[in-house]
Amino acid sequence: MEPKIAGQKRRHHDDSDPSTATVTGCVKRHTHTTLDIYPPRQFDISFPFFRKPQRIGYFSISKDRRVHFDQTHMKFYKEPQPGDRIQYNLREGFESHRSQDPEVKERLDLLLTWIMSHRDKFQIVDSTQKGAVASSVATHNVLNTDFVLWRGHLTKIMCTPYSRRDAWRLGACRYHGTIYISEVEMAESRTERLNRTQRQTEMCYWGYKFEQYLTTGKPGGETDTQAVVDSREQLCVVVRSRLNSHSLVYSGEVDCFNHKSSKQFNVFDCSMVELKTSREIDHPRQMHNFKKFKLIKWWAQSFLIGVDEIVAGFRSDEGVVER
Repeated sequence: MEPKIAGQKRRHHDDSDPSTATVTGCVKRHTHTTLDIYPPRQFDISFPFFRKPQRIGYFSISKDRRVHFDQTHMKFYKEPQPGDRIQYNLREGFESHRSQDPEVKERLDLLLTWIMSHRDKFQIVDSTQKGAVASSVATHNVLNTDFVLWRGHLTKIMCTPYSRRDAWRLGACRYHGTIYISEVEMAESRTERLNRTQRQTEMCYWGYKFEQYLTTGKPGGETDTQAVVDSREQLCVVVRSRLNSHSLVYSGEVDCFNHKSSKQFNVFDCSMVELKTSREIDHPRQMHNFKKFKLIKWWAQSFLIGVDEIVAGFRSDEGVVER
């Protein structure tokens, strides 16, 4: 028995190329399906088979949200040294920061751009003949993959039984045997986003500023906390995995890499680091909520992409990290 996950998803049929159409637009007919998460005890089962994610590629996203097949926006973790005084003012630079337009819905476009230029990653090699290709995407337009999506979509699904207050809707489009999944913004989510206060917007910025305090543009480099924070620039890795019998290809942003070796940096085997901030914990109830709601999301998104280490900074209400 496999767990059922709450939420609503749209199912579309084999009619349009997802590389040329929005995921929710490739429809002749569609159905809406709501999956029940009650009773919660149905999830008290053995962990399913999940193959360790294998990195098969990466890409940079520039401030104009274009995909570049390079390491332009790759960052490296700079660990604070013993004795360093930690005093990170996360509010600094908020007025000049740059962020993505929330009204622009990119859906799977950026990931599909990478896929269309790396179809060789989806070929099946005939094991009976050395080097022979049994199935080619270039000629058959087949990815030999069951699901293509963003890491964030899997995180939402994975955490739903334990975070039932967060509503979501996913759209699904099947093309040549592969199901492409993308999120559809719900009305209540849009209302919440449009009514976000200045304080809430600033607190969203704090996480990006924290990353600036702990990352450099090259291994062993120096941090630059005076530069303008631009959250539109990203580095994403693409991974392949398997959940039971289902093959998955998905992508997620990487905060930074921890390159400690004297060997030349290799994006495919260097450990990745996730950087997070959270409010200082003052009493047991806060610790309980931190473990119940926040840690599970941190773990899930890191586990799914193969992140080895999570570094957390604990901040005050004024946005200052001291540990």
